[in-house]
Amino acid sequence: MQNISIFEKNGKLPMLAFDHRGSFGKMMQAAYPEVPVTESDTIALKQRIIASVASLCSGMLIDQDMGLPAYKNLTCQTPFLLPLEKTGYTDEAGERVTELMYSSESLIADGARGAKLLLYTNPHLPTWEKQLETARIAIKSTTEHDLPLFIEFVLYEANGIAPGTVVENVTAAIEAGIKPTVWKIAYPGSREECSKMTALVGETPWIVLTGGGTFEDFVSEYRVASEEGSMGFLAGRALWSEACSIYRDEEKLSQFLTETLPEHFRELVSIGESN
Repeated sequence: MQNISIFEKNGKLPMLAFDHRGSFGKMMQAAYPEVPVTESDTIALKQRIIASVASLCSGMLIDQDMGLPAYKNLTCQTPFLLPLEKTGYTDEAGERVTELMYSSESLIADGARGAKLLLYTNPHLPTWEKQLETARIAIKSTTEHDLPLFIEFVLYEANGIAPGTVVENVTAAIEAGIKPTVWKIAYPGSREECSKMTALVGETPWIVLTGGGTFEDFVSEYRVASEEGSMGFLAGRALWSEACSIYRDEEKLSQFLTETLPEHFRELVSIGESN
């Protein structure tokens, strides 16, 4: 298994999830609909958010289009992941299919120390096998290039068919031979399910994503997950989304980036280090 020590801090993985592409600009635009959001606006805000927590996180997940230019504008040494997949998904009769867009070679050339693959999952749909094959391709490529692979599952319902629980989805993948370097998953739903996840994945670490909930919600979820064996987090919108809603108010934005955001990140780090 690929070494993830470069992404560890005190034995944990406290990481920033920041590979949001089109959705990030849409969040900025929604806050100020009368003023067009430019690419330079997006890169500038991403740069300031990265700078706000770069010294606190053990690693970050950024995107090639805006996150990478923002990162390179800084004198930042924090290791980062880049996504392998195309943003969004291809719709196949109401089902979501992930498409690979980048290679392990291109990620390494861009300076990435790891890769991320997001898969929309529902083991009860015909496209499940197609998603598994995409995972196998990514695992083979990243293994050959000694690149740690973080696989993210986003569960979804389609055509009236529910995906089951997070644990059930990961179980189905493991039974099909899928073994990434790190599992990046939504909060499993309860303390019991978190405990099941830890037993299920064995030596493979699992970390929690924030999804679309509030920061307060994530604090509660991460505390339980950490107590039951989660090795860390890749926290996104619950941490930084407020910046998008105030990015044209310099006073509020500055306070958020210098005080609120670092304080929130420290709080999450302390939860992980206490378990």
